[in-house]
Amino acid sequence: MAMDDASINDLVKRVHDTMGHPGVRRTLYFVKRVNSAVTRREVHSVVTNCQECQSIDPAPVKWRKGSLGVDETWKRVGMDVTHYGGRSCLPLIDCGPSRFALWRPLRLQTSASIIQQLEAVFFERGAPEELLTDNDTAFRSKIFSAFTREWGVHIRFRCAHVPSGNGVVERCHRSIKVIAARKGCSVAEAVYLYNLMPKDDCATSTAPANMLYRYTVRI
Repeated sequence: MAMDDASINDLVKRVHDTMGHPGVRRTLYFVKRVNSAVTRREVHSVVTNCQECQSIDPAPVKWRKGSLGVDETWKRVGMDVTHYGGRSCLPLIDCGPSRFALWRPLRLQTSASIIQQLEAVFFERGAPEELLTDNDTAFRSKIFSAFTREWGVHIRFRCAHVPSGNGVVERCHRSIKVIAARKGCSVAEAVYLYNLMPKDDCATSTAPANMLYRYTVRI
């Protein structure tokens, strides 16, 4: 049954809100999984008039190109400590094709707390060959060095507080924080939504979760 304009607008708005306020192309991708007849023009009309997107609309940032990406999934993982909502988090992002992200809460910004979270991730997903991180003292400690040696992980340090030093990680921070702010959701939900968004804005197979896993994640 054909939908009238009001019903289409309601559908697009609901999907746009639920999926964390993505842009036009990604909203269209998610809407078409519900109703393939919806057009880009209809999605564009809703997204460009979204109050949440207009109120939280960070200026575009250009990232200097580098060679920090790799061709294999979970071979190099970017890592640092960031803060959101007054809490410390340990973001991990695959520098390989998937760009899959994990964020773990930190009780304290110490080597011991970071090791506790990393060990849980390594037991669940395996250890990468390399961790790409900044020069935070927590990553320079003897106990952290001992931990990475035990797992056979090499540490590659980059310049601290310089977004262009690791655009992969910084873009991930930015995307997830914007999703959380626009949707008013937890970081955990924002990371979940980030991992479901296709990198090419149209193909399910390019979503980080679907590039990491061998199955299509249900929404």
